[in-house]
Amino acid sequence: NKVDSSGNNIFEGGFLGLDNITLFDRSEKLPGGAVLEQSDATGWMGFFCLSMMRMALELAKDNKTYQGLASKFFQHYVYVGAAMKSMGGCDHDLWDEEDGFFYDVLRYPDGHFEKLRVRSLVGLIPLYAVERLESAWTGQFKEFSSNVNWFLNNRRDLVELVVNRTGDEGAESLALTIVDLAQLKRMLERICDSDEFLSDFGLRSLSKAHAAHPFVLGDKRVCYEPAEAVSKIKGGNSNWRGPIWFPTTFLMIESLRKLAKAYGSDMVIEGRDGPVISIEASASVGEAVALLAEKRIGALPVMQDGEVAGIFSERDVVYQLRNFGPAAGPASRAAETAIAAADLQLLRGSSQTTRHRRRRWRRRRHRNRARDAVRGDRSKAWPRQPRAARQAWTVPQAARPLPAARPAPDSRSNFRPVRAQRLASAPVPSACGHRGVPLSRGSV
Repeated sequence: NKVDSSGNNIFEGGFLGLDNITLFDRSEKLPGGAVLEQSDATGWMGFFCLSMMRMALELAKDNKTYQGLASKFFQHYVYVGAAMKSMGGCDHDLWDEEDGFFYDVLRYPDGHFEKLRVRSLVGLIPLYAVERLESAWTGQFKEFSSNVNWFLNNRRDLVELVVNRTGDEGAESLALTIVDLAQLKRMLERICDSDEFLSDFGLRSLSKAHAAHPFVLGDKRVCYEPAEAVSKIKGGNSNWRGPIWFPTTFLMIESLRKLAKAYGSDMVIEGRDGPVISIEASASVGEAVALLAEKRIGALPVMQDGEVAGIFSERDVVYQLRNFGPAAGPASRAAETAIAAADLQLLRGSSQTTRHRRRRWRRRRHRNRARDAVRGDRSKAWPRQPRAARQAWTVPQAARPLPAARPAPDSRSNFRPVRAQRLASAPVPSACGHRGVPLSRGSV
């Protein structure tokens, strides 16, 4: 999706997946020359820029040339993210201050516009565009740090919209996120609301509120469809009007994890269905695992002196087992044994699979060589012959005839005499079974 007819870094048109999540088939032109300015397409582009920037910085550890590429993607992210807030100077934004959500905007040729107030993943995808740059870590990239500082000092009109400074002096971090803290809290209220996006097993692709209040525009309609798709815009049962998709839920968890590290205790909000489940920093790994299992959740805020010190997730359990093993606690000792047993079994299986694969590859290679040598007669394949018999295939150089002489070239031929002389003087390869050497069965 690279369509940007207005040149304001807001992307429009094109098929993005999420088949039936909107009113229209986004791969087709809209009637009346209208243009759909998309929140999810622009959010994806911001996410793409930050992912490419991070990869370029990893490569820059070994090759400084990639620092310039990282600077370019940082710059592109700033332009794209700021456009979602200001729309390049237009009188409307993708962010709706009244609802605290991102919406698609339908822009007509005469200049007027209409927001499609459908609360779906379209408005949540901009949260995926988040990255955190620690000054202590980026200090090793001199060129990149210099370019970022220049941008921070000279393009404040753009940077203040999508780059937030966090942390204390000397341990400062840059939170690269399209939403600021106030906007993030408003969106989290909807994400954590069981009447909207939050379910027992992940995030809904469409707010449950649209079950009672469907969005209607003309003859188009979007309502909550949690099971089979009723509106099959692309013809299949790829339903994005309610069902849970685990890849999008995982991306949201990763975004919230990064945001929690950047904002700390400022990001904590009270759930509408009860208090936030957390654990003290002094608790053991076993206690954290027990709480995760009891509440059937995948992560916990770690509190210290009333503030969020970090996020403890299932991934941290694996790290604790790897680093400390039984020393992590009684609960982890039992888990460590099971994980080790499963890991050894997996290694044995993969090792056996590799051995079988290599054997098949050797047999296939021998068959091909034998086929080329005896021209299809596999019963005479040299890999199955004794070594003395294989040596009988070697024909002395003097016994090999030179290529037959070619006719003299005429004006209609592209054959050159120099080429003929080169062919006549060239030695014949010593590979067994050469096509130019007749082999008799009696020599085997």
